[in-house]
Amino acid sequence: MGQDEDQDRQTQLNLEIELIESSLLPDESLHRIPNGIEVKSTASKLVLHVNTAEYPGHVVIEVKGPEVGREEAEGWREWVEERMKDWNQDDEYVYLFTYIRDGLTVVTHYSRS
Repeated sequence: MGQDEDQDRQTQLNLEIELIESSLLPDESLHRIPNGIEVKSTASKLVLHVNTAEYPGHVVIEVKGPEVGREEAEGWREWVEERMKDWNQDDEYVYLFTYIRDGLTVVTHYSRS
């Protein structure tokens, strides 16, 4: 990848991250990490981790948390994969992120009831 292509990729990624950040709920915060972002919520111990190392061709979205064991992590991986099947790859990643985030909000609120 040439320097101009890498700069274009980074510019596009920054625009998508800005869109994601503007779509956050009041109790959520976005944190840039090496090769991605994390979205944390004061309403949940779960963290939405987005690896953008292979952006724009591919991103990896994971649900993580300090108390998430191996079995639960596998369940979250399957849950995210199911939601990614519904996503049109021509859409911006903000739509995928919002779809997964909204589903995660419903699941975590439901499981606490």
